[in-house]
Amino acid sequence: MEDDSEIRKQMGEMSEKSRKAVMEGGSSFSSLGSFIDDAMDNIGSKEAKETSPN
Repeated sequence: MEDDSEIRKQMGEMSEKSRKAVMEGGSSFSSLGSFIDDAMDNIGSKEAKETSPN
């Protein structure tokens, strides 16, 4: 079993990677931005279909 200092070191590394991922330009930040853009596009196309005359 790993000692506490090794576990703390690994947790610190994971914490830093997580922090970078959610910063502007990070992978999670970019993915969330893409998701929001796609959702807004889908909402816009749904509204356009609902309001278009048949």
